[in-house]
Amino acid sequence: MAALTGAIQNVEYTNLKAPFAGTIARRHVDNFEDVSAVQPIFTLQDMSSIHIKVNIPETLMILINTNDRPNVFAMFDSIPNQQFPLSFQEVATQADPGSKTFAVTFKMPSVASFNILPAMSVTVRGSLPIQDDAQALGVILPAQALIETNEGRFAFVVENINEKLGTVKRKTVTTGHITERGLQVLTGLQQGDRLIIAGMSKMSNGMTVRLSEQWNR
Repeated sequence: MAALTGAIQNVEYTNLKAPFAGTIARRHVDNFEDVSAVQPIFTLQDMSSIHIKVNIPETLMILINTNDRPNVFAMFDSIPNQQFPLSFQEVATQADPGSKTFAVTFKMPSVASFNILPAMSVTVRGSLPIQDDAQALGVILPAQALIETNEGRFAFVVENINEKLGTVKRKTVTTGHITERGLQVLTGLQQGDRLIIAGMSKMSNGMTVRLSEQWNR
């Protein structure tokens, strides 16, 4: 009887049960290969939702309150004129020592009409809901995102982006009040501008720059 019980148990050990329903993305062993108790057999992916991780610079992270609920969307180059809403999942509370950015993870439901897979390139854009009339008057930026000379205050944006290369354009801005979120920019910038927020002292009008991977994540 003990031998029978042991044999039944050994047969049970030959069955692999996944902790969740998913798709096998990679097989790590061949048929009839001996495996150990902790050896990877398959890589299993849960395709019911997609997790998107973006790196947020500390100059922007410091302006976000814990109670903020930004509207965040994902966009794919191969799916034009469509954006997919994202929900907040988690945030790293310690910056990456090299890039000084904070990893923020968002969750996106699977889209039945498109075959969106892990590791695909995605652009993430977000905006905070307007909370009062003062914020409605202009764009709120960290003060260090602007540069001031005897000619006035300026911001640098990237235009004519093609194959991760773009042209720097200096824009004259007028500013308003300093709020708890940053400096209010009344004119000179518009929604969708891609703003340079670091290394402005090295920028010049018409310069060609290469976009980092963070622009596309």
